[in-house]
Amino acid sequence: MRKIFFISASIIEYDGRLRELIEVSKSIGETYYLTRSNSVTPIDEHHIIFTSRGPSTYINFLLFCFKTARKIGKFDVIWADNRKALIPSFLIARLRKHPILIQDARELYMFGDVRHFIGKIGCLVEIMLNRKFDIIICANKERAEIMKRYYHLRMMPLVFENVRKLEFDGTVDDAAFEERYQMSKDKARWKIISTSGCDLDRGIEQLVEAVGRLGEEYSLYIFGNSSMKQEDFIERKIMEIEYKNIHIFGPLKQDELKYAIGMCDIGVVNYHAKDMNNKYCASGKLYEFIFEGVPVITTENPSLKALCERFEVGISCNDYQSAIRKLTEEYEYYQGKAREMSKKISVKSNRAGLKHHVVKALETIERDRSGKYPEVV
Repeated sequence: MRKIFFISASIIEYDGRLRELIEVSKSIGETYYLTRSNSVTPIDEHHIIFTSRGPSTYINFLLFCFKTARKIGKFDVIWADNRKALIPSFLIARLRKHPILIQDARELYMFGDVRHFIGKIGCLVEIMLNRKFDIIICANKERAEIMKRYYHLRMMPLVFENVRKLEFDGTVDDAAFEERYQMSKDKARWKIISTSGCDLDRGIEQLVEAVGRLGEEYSLYIFGNSSMKQEDFIERKIMEIEYKNIHIFGPLKQDELKYAIGMCDIGVVNYHAKDMNNKYCASGKLYEFIFEGVPVITTENPSLKALCERFEVGISCNDYQSAIRKLTEEYEYYQGKAREMSKKISVKSNRAGLKHHVVKALETIERDRSGKYPEVV
């Protein structure tokens, strides 16, 4: 059995794609996975938690990766989750007997799209190291084609769609949840949920204005991480215009998020189109809504628009107010289509597809490195 060292700097409780990738990795081989976590208790005996915080966090992360690699001992594959894991994965591989390198490239930020210095460094790291990895995975076909051209890759990246379904883990306290969010006490006919926080670039200001103008029959629940500056801006706007139907909260764990979505009628999936990463978004949020039978309103990004048009699970339109009105007027139709799609897609099949392609690629690389080929009869 292959031994895999999976490296991620993400918080596992809040990262659905990370959890899915780890499950695929476990199905391929014995997987030791290093992640951040809100808990001090590992999920299982192979889970290693990185806990450092502060200005030297990334340096500490690098050192922790090296220390963990020594403890694990020999392994056949290093799987890097996103750009922060690229450097430790590559350096550890250089110090070992060249384990096979896999990278999940979940972001698609181009050097010219990024304004801040740290982001540009990250782009340069990807430009230098992406071609050094044996297998690259991304989130949709559009991204795969762009990456192959931009990074001059030898092979087309594998595609692993963000098909994910929220699960209850048994820790959600219904009474405590209701006491905090009071969603069941909301008398609005239509409850709308957005899980992108107060990100102004994604059009949250326009969404707040649209729902506010629609009146008391509509409520908007905003969950997710936000900067203090952006959250303060939206809260001031709500107070100034005296909207009573907008509610802002922080991020939720997956069982809480599943509960919240189940209490709502419409899910909003919103991205901007100012850079390639957002323009060609591969949203797992959309699938989270669909699996709960909740139709969606999305921005007009190509991948979101194509999915809405193909499966008719919602409306792709940047005019939130008209989209909400149209969807509620034909709600039973769109809800039926969302439920229909939820029966056609499968998290298990999505995992199995990636496993098949990764194993096939691993076998080819292992055969090429060993020089052993099957005999031709």
